[in-house]
Amino acid sequence: MIKNNKKTLIFIDFNGNIESVFNENLEVKTCNFKSLDDLKKTDEVLEIIYKPFVNSDVLDKLFELKLLGINTIEYFDFFEQYQGKINIDIISKEWFLKSKEFKLLHSNFSKYFKRSFDFITSISLLILLLPIFLLTYLCIKLETPRQFFSSPAFFKQKRIGLLGKEFTIIKFRSMKIHDPKIYSKYSSKDDKRITKVGKIIRKLRIDELPQLFNVIKGDMSLIGPRPEWNELGKEYEQLLNLYTLRYAMKPGITGLAQVMYSYGANLDDAKRKLEYDIYYIEYFSFLLDLIIIFKTIKIVVFGRGV
Repeated sequence: MIKNNKKTLIFIDFNGNIESVFNENLEVKTCNFKSLDDLKKTDEVLEIIYKPFVNSDVLDKLFELKLLGINTIEYFDFFEQYQGKINIDIISKEWFLKSKEFKLLHSNFSKYFKRSFDFITSISLLILLLPIFLLTYLCIKLETPRQFFSSPAFFKQKRIGLLGKEFTIIKFRSMKIHDPKIYSKYSSKDDKRITKVGKIIRKLRIDELPQLFNVIKGDMSLIGPRPEWNELGKEYEQLLNLYTLRYAMKPGITGLAQVMYSYGANLDDAKRKLEYDIYYIEYFSFLLDLIIIFKTIKIVVFGRGV
């Protein structure tokens, strides 16, 4: 009999009971199996996803099934492999210590190469994009002509950077002058504080361009986790598991979380983005950086910014 090459994913609990069954597109599938023993009798291509710390009887059964050619994968590895992010609900400091990845953290060559690329590219972009800088500056100023000399064209704010050290980020101002203590700490697509010019430069990500100065200075990288506002960052440190792990790298103008997830507007969004940030830090590579650069260009070209 010819096997169906479409993979069936079998999720089991700590005791070896089948919890759920999905196809390879992670769509729920009707379960025809009552126990692990039933898996020996099928011609389907199977993959068993098991949780860590299963009991010895379950390990024996998984061992036997793998000898029969059925693939097995731990839940941690499955989540990372299929979704390209880390499930922060099930990781710990012990997981971090045991991980064989996070190679950038102890590779001086990679750090030097990344820093050199950041510096050279930022200088080049500043020269190339100078006309856009000047035009954006004038447009922001002319939006309030009576306050042309007094209203700021740039927005500055304390952010958290490498190893938790604070720095001042600089962006083009896209909002009206307001008291941050009165308004929400989060901004949204239809935020009334956003100016007319602000809507355009946010959509095209032009408001982010002054951060090139932060990159040249060494506070930021072109690619990395988003630099969080210090007030929000301190809150997240208390509320989100291993949030401080994202401080292991310099924050970036763009990053995996920025291109894979929508603009953060609440704690749950911050959690989802953290999963991508930790994945990026764990599996950093220059190829991954290249993919993020192309995705960023695509977002800018098609105006998917907020």
